[in-house]
Amino acid sequence: MKASGGVRFTLGTPPPVDGGAAIAVFHLAAQDGGALDAALGAIGAGRVGVGAVVLRDLAGVDRGLVARVSERAALLTPHGGAAIIAALSDELEKAGIVRAGGPEPGELFPEAQDEIEACALDALWRSASPRAAAIVLEHARRWRAGEGREVDERTAAALGRLLSPPLVALIGPANAGKSTLTNLLARRNVSIVSDTPGTTRDHVGVMLVLDGVAVRWIDTPGVRRDVPAEEAELERAAQAAALEAARGADLLVLAVDPVVGETDPADVGLAGIPVVRLAMRGDLGAPARGCAVGTAAGAGRGSEEVARAVRGALVPEEALRVAGRWRFHAGLPGPAAV
Repeated sequence: MKASGGVRFTLGTPPPVDGGAAIAVFHLAAQDGGALDAALGAIGAGRVGVGAVVLRDLAGVDRGLVARVSERAALLTPHGGAAIIAALSDELEKAGIVRAGGPEPGELFPEAQDEIEACALDALWRSASPRAAAIVLEHARRWRAGEGREVDERTAAALGRLLSPPLVALIGPANAGKSTLTNLLARRNVSIVSDTPGTTRDHVGVMLVLDGVAVRWIDTPGVRRDVPAEEAELERAAQAAALEAARGADLLVLAVDPVVGETDPADVGLAGIPVVRLAMRGDLGAPARGCAVGTAAGAGRGSEEVARAVRGALVPEEALRVAGRWRFHAGLPGPAAV
């Protein structure tokens, strides 16, 4: 038996990689309740009332929970292995349920009171930044009230970093304390720390939350000139890989050391990327001139100041306090600003 028309499905969990995960989630959405009833019947799940969560057969492929979240939407939760996901997808299509690109916010969040709230919930569950919640909810209120004009492109890009973590690369000379700073910001040991130049050979990536904004942070190997001949090839390869990753950065944090100096971004092919200059080892003397902030990471000081400086460069205060409306989701009603 085939489902009546107007029913589509999407995979609500990431595609399986390296074998998959424990549970997958399929979203079923229909034009009306009758079509969804027919679709569930076509895959052998039977009738499921709105609000019910039941264990049912799923097209003979697996058994899993079926959750009827609204009259027109349901979730299927088979095991998440690649073979089961592929087989169930095939059976859904054979039953006349059309594969779609992705569920609409209203299908993901049927409890939302309107399209704007559904877009806000969709934006927030994807965001890793604590600051995003208050900002998104405020701008959702402004959309609902029709308050002000859309913000300009530059402000929208800055606020967008609350939802999509920007890339921040820490660069500087060897032995400047970059790995110590990274560990201090991460509040755990993610980078190897040593007084020996060249210890950090591979760049280290870690997700950090800096002053309420999630960032993808790269701790790069120190740039040094006096590389022993037997290490030169390995060092060049490590530098090239790190700098290639850093070329896509939204921001460079330039470690300026009072003893070993600093690295000019232009010298390593990173010209044109916004920079925050950071005075390292503040416990050894006065901070270097022209630096936004100083730190004494080895003594466990300065992490909050660094976090505020980085957040301010990525998502400035004027963006957080801007008047008008930010289009935080593509599904918001009305045309985008030109």
